[in-house]
Amino acid sequence: MSYLSREALLKARPRMEDVEIPGLGKVRVRGLTAAERGYIESLVVDFDPETQQVRYNAHKAAEMNVLLAAYGLLNEDGSQMFDPSRTEDLAALKQVDGQVIGLIADAVRRLSGMDVVGEKKESG
Repeated sequence: MSYLSREALLKARPRMEDVEIPGLGKVRVRGLTAAERGYIESLVVDFDPETQQVRYNAHKAAEMNVLLAAYGLLNEDGSQMFDPSRTEDLAALKQVDGQVIGLIADAVRRLSGMDVVGEKKESG
């Protein structure tokens, strides 16, 4: 197998897939870009400058599924369904059934190479 060139690597775009939402239908989602993933991951940790430790913040993590859905949900034509920078869009997503948002967020996590809640990590 040959090595990727700089140009080939920079053409890599997030993968997309359709996700079935039981009883509702299907939605199209995509993985995150490196910038989006870094931003979302940075929101769920706190840094303590005195101890130089990074701690997971469960309160902030509660917002993570909504952000993952906002970034990852696409219209059928591949355009962004929600704007993660719009307070109104985030507020609307917060009113959606938590299980539905969870299914969408898990798909976005998986497509982005992030840990999915409840999945076992393979050792080896």
